[in-house]
Amino acid sequence: MNSLAKSHRRKIQVEKALRHKVLAALPEELSVLESLTVGPAGARDYRQRYNTFQEWADQATTKIDWKDAEVVTTILLAYFDHLMIDLKRPPDDGIKLVAAIGYFHPSYHRSTRTGALKRVGRALKGWTKVMPSETLVPWPFMAVAAVCNQMMSRRKPRMALTTLLATNAYLRPGVASGLKRHNLVPPAATTGRFSHWALRIHILDADEQPSKVGVYDDCIPLDSPDKQWMSPLLGRLCKTLGANQDLMTESMADWSKEWQRSLGSLGLPTAHLYMLRHIGPSDDIASKRRSAKQVVDRGQWVVPSTAKRYEKSALSQAFLNKCQPALVAHMKACERQLPQIMAGHLLPLVYRRV
Repeated sequence: MNSLAKSHRRKIQVEKALRHKVLAALPEELSVLESLTVGPAGARDYRQRYNTFQEWADQATTKIDWKDAEVVTTILLAYFDHLMIDLKRPPDDGIKLVAAIGYFHPSYHRSTRTGALKRVGRALKGWTKVMPSETLVPWPFMAVAAVCNQMMSRRKPRMALTTLLATNAYLRPGVASGLKRHNLVPPAATTGRFSHWALRIHILDADEQPSKVGVYDDCIPLDSPDKQWMSPLLGRLCKTLGANQDLMTESMADWSKEWQRSLGSLGLPTAHLYMLRHIGPSDDIASKRRSAKQVVDRGQWVVPSTAKRYEKSALSQAFLNKCQPALVAHMKACERQLPQIMAGHLLPLVYRRV
């Protein structure tokens, strides 16, 4: 318990220092502990959105009186009209700004339904109706296999393995790129529930950041029956690494560049690495490997309805119909032969765009 308490105190000190460095001059009503409810990256994003709104308000009207909810509402509604009509921005911009305001001014936290900003909530609803969010089309797993094949052809096996782990465990790119040896838990038995590798992420004792929803020590079993060929690869890699060594030698920026380069080589459209977090659950539901509830639990999603987007397997089918037949054949071959390619028993497959 002593080591746990020390680790927790150290984390609080680090977070406090980051908050003062990143956010400097917090509003008086926001305490340090309240500021710790959001990680450094989220706090920076909130600060940028908050400042942009304030600068616009200073130019368009008068200085915002944050204690007057009616004034705040009026200015926000005008700003939302500006974002949607003049800048053609999506409603997500408005949603994140409201979250930022609720962060810096706790009295407005979650106030768009029953609180002081009900009219702002109505405006967001109208904005969403006019500009509905585009449905992300998760690609089939064979696309990931083809990308990993490309990475193997460029002698980046650890990057390819990280890509597979991100897909299999529904990891956010930032989490996947930061994986270390100590995040991998080897099997504890030859059969049964403890016979698979597992990921332990957001480890409190290792001074890692909590998850997006503020949870430490998430555990994700790598128990997909059709991915057990990854186990020897993980075992072999872990034997060469120290506990605090990174699984992937490259940075997240390098990973993103290689990901985009591989997509371009295959003729696939540009996509963010976040696509991997969508491909995994979509593939699991389409193959009936996991139920919708199991997918939600595995992905640590707070809202159960999130899984609904992954039940539309016809969208993945439509994506394949748009691909060249030669590309589809190549992706299928990569998926079929990826275990041997990753193990070094086969050379990566060659694809030449038509």
